[in-house]
Amino acid sequence: SFTIFANSIREIMTTSTAIMYAIIGMFIFSEIMIFLTFIWGFFHNRLSNSSLINEINLEAYLQISDVLNIGSILVSLISHKVQENSLYEVDLMTEELILVSLIFLSLQNDEYSLLSNYLNDYWITLYFFILTGLHSLHVCVGCIFSLIQSFLYEYD
Repeated sequence: SFTIFANSIREIMTTSTAIMYAIIGMFIFSEIMIFLTFIWGFFHNRLSNSSLINEINLEAYLQISDVLNIGSILVSLISHKVQENSLYEVDLMTEELILVSLIFLSLQNDEYSLLSNYLNDYWITLYFFILTGLHSLHVCVGCIFSLIQSFLYEYD
């Protein structure tokens, strides 16, 4: 009877782990497909008639992309420092990541409220609003989790 119970617990843990990895894999695959769609739309538009292409200011788009890249680098460094067991550096980098995420959210707010591009102006605006909207939600959740992690765990 105990072996049946132990085997059923093992089976549940194996199945739930596989489901968790499948969900994470599908999430990453969906993000990759969103970016491939964006890149395909960009190149498809560049192949069209040049008289139809409007001039746009890419500075705001590039600034937000830079902040996202900095956040990605910090997450990678934090993962590396956790594996090295450098907990003090993990704490400092987590605080920096929270600051970067708040900067991203403020830039996102400025973009949505002050940028003079509208959904009907240009195709890149629609794609960019969709992509950054998804990333804003992702950054909000990550910032909340990072705040909880930094307050719950005290590093020496």
